[in-house]
Amino acid sequence: MSDQMAAQLYAELQEIRTLLIQVQMEVERLTRQLNQELEQPKTYTLSSLVGLGASGLTDVSERHDEYVGEAILNEYIR
Repeated sequence: MSDQMAAQLYAELQEIRTLLIQVQMEVERLTRQLNQELEQPKTYTLSSLVGLGASGLTDVSERHDEYVGEAILNEYIR
């Protein structure tokens, strides 16, 4: 192998090494970001309860606030 070819191969290997380091840094950054997202507490609003079941009631769309309030009150009284 000529010196010129060896130098070219070495340069290409250096480029690959640099790219691999960049990829590794990006993977670590994304992993940290994902872990932070997973650690965030999930928050739910009362409106997320709407439509979660079959109660047999037919006026839920009109009185859902009242029904949710009653459910919360009943849970609190227990």
